[in-house]
Amino acid sequence: MPSPPLFLVLLISVLFLHSAEGNTDDQLSSSVDFLIDRAIDSSVSHEVVWRKLIHYEENSSSPSGLRSAINSKKFFLSDDGDINPEAELIATLRAFSDPVGVDSNAHPQCLFRGRFVWLRSLLSFDISGYPEVKCSLYEDWISGHTVDSVSMVFATGYLGNPASYYGHTLLKFNSEASSPHSELLNVSVNYGAIVPKNEGPIRYILKGIFGGYDAGFSHIDYYFHNHNYGETELRDLWEYELDFTAEEVSLITAHSWELLGQEYTYFFFRKNCVFRMAEILELIDGVEIIPRDRIWTIPQVVIENLGSLERNGRPVVSRIIHHPSRQTRLYTKHAQIDEHSRTVLEKIIDDNSVLERQIFTGLDVSRKQDVLDVALDYYQYRKSLEKEPNDIINEAHRLILAKRFSLPARARVWGAENENHPHKDRDPSLTRLGVFHNSELGYGVGLLVRPAYYDALDSGASHVRNSQLGMGETELVIFDGHVDLRKIEFISVESVNGAVTGLARDNGNAWKFKVGVEAENLSCQQCLIGKIQADYGYSRRLGDTVLFVGYLGGAMQTSRNGSGSLNVKTSLAVIFSPEQNFRIMASFENRQHLHGLRKQEDLVTTRVRYSWDKNWDAQLAYRKHVATESSISIGYYW
Repeated sequence: MPSPPLFLVLLISVLFLHSAEGNTDDQLSSSVDFLIDRAIDSSVSHEVVWRKLIHYEENSSSPSGLRSAINSKKFFLSDDGDINPEAELIATLRAFSDPVGVDSNAHPQCLFRGRFVWLRSLLSFDISGYPEVKCSLYEDWISGHTVDSVSMVFATGYLGNPASYYGHTLLKFNSEASSPHSELLNVSVNYGAIVPKNEGPIRYILKGIFGGYDAGFSHIDYYFHNHNYGETELRDLWEYELDFTAEEVSLITAHSWELLGQEYTYFFFRKNCVFRMAEILELIDGVEIIPRDRIWTIPQVVIENLGSLERNGRPVVSRIIHHPSRQTRLYTKHAQIDEHSRTVLEKIIDDNSVLERQIFTGLDVSRKQDVLDVALDYYQYRKSLEKEPNDIINEAHRLILAKRFSLPARARVWGAENENHPHKDRDPSLTRLGVFHNSELGYGVGLLVRPAYYDALDSGASHVRNSQLGMGETELVIFDGHVDLRKIEFISVESVNGAVTGLARDNGNAWKFKVGVEAENLSCQQCLIGKIQADYGYSRRLGDTVLFVGYLGGAMQTSRNGSGSLNVKTSLAVIFSPEQNFRIMASFENRQHLHGLRKQEDLVTTRVRYSWDKNWDAQLAYRKHVATESSISIGYYW
């Protein structure tokens, strides 16, 4: 039988392939429509996780009552996806079936990886019904490894930057394939405001408070944050590794990826860094760590909630890792060498030639190792303080390093793990109720409320020790039935370097700044004056428990009763800290008024604080400012 002509064979083949392709397209379209029907019937768009994935928030101006916190149009696949959860769900399921183009990384399965992971798990759809997409950029982002766990990392507060006063948080994605050294190469995700260069401080604060900045997530290897926080800003890092399942880790990782580059509006007090970080973790069932009853979100509160959270009878936090700053490492080691070794260390720092003298060469090997190990940390610490390379410091560090290499290696453990974990600190807000006796006004009662955060007597592991950060502190007093507003401190910041080692450049720089209104003195009522004051000084330590701080400063104020509008002042304070729960602070301040009827005035303050519980304390206080006043009060932290 003769063979059919070649053109007929080709024609039949083309028609067959076209028919098969059409059937495949029809089957895929039918499969997607089926999934969409299932999703609608199952009310998937009402699922809590779906609304968290799109970051919907209640909004009275939206027809649905919802609006996404994300401002970027590229985040939505439906025209009204920012306000319509069901439309965005339908558009997402359809987009996942799009043909794969030249750049597979631009496919919705890659761009919206978190949605894809969750919907595939929820609807149990067969991936073979969708195009197989290789998301190489996503795989590269997680370094080609499986992410085995997620950590929330808390950086303690930094008083050199208003945005970091309360600490900072970031997410870290851990792989068991990482060695202890390559762990620094694990991916981390950060959130922050996008601030133009050279932004003025007043503009910066106001725009941060009232939503004047865009914000977003960014990613970088963890070593960058470890260096920036621990080595440059000298902030301790506390890593809270979380006990999540593989599926939960996959969802958090994928959702973090799809948030990169999306724009939000930044609000310093509420919807800030820790708020957005916690939102990601709250994708997981049973994780609720954002405080719902406050108009502000403080990292310490979220960390406290995370540290105490349990699911199914097990802690959510599987382990806590303390990454001490360069300064903390120096202070820890310095505290553990003996007095003679400290003396030798001081002489070496003053004159490196001491390394060749009997006072050092006569030490046994163990003491030499101690001294040199602390000296190495000291010079690394000094380098972090220098804004420009310092040849003298670099050469001294090289000499110490060479001398240390000439001695045997060892693996000394410097001290026990720090047990003062931030999540165990007292709560950040304070209400204090007290009774007073005033030499001019008689007996009275007082109420003090401090929304945030700490002072020199009640600072803890997540705070800057011996320092103060207060916002909105308000005090009311009642004498003879008259209620009087005594002060409102809009902001009060005091930063004290404790001069722990006494070595060069660890010399206890201190400064403070305060803006608010306060009573002119203790003898008057209804006598508020507005005031801006700033001071600079130094601290000196006497042993391990006593710290002296001296200041020179000045203030501008509204003039009242001839007090004048400008003054200069000197002050001295001493802080005695025999125990963490028992501290005493006494201070003296002399003010010289530059004009006005009153030429000078003195202020004396003594406060004694004892805490018997994490969130309860008692204080005795004595103050003298024209009148004298004694008080006893009970404080509750919340």
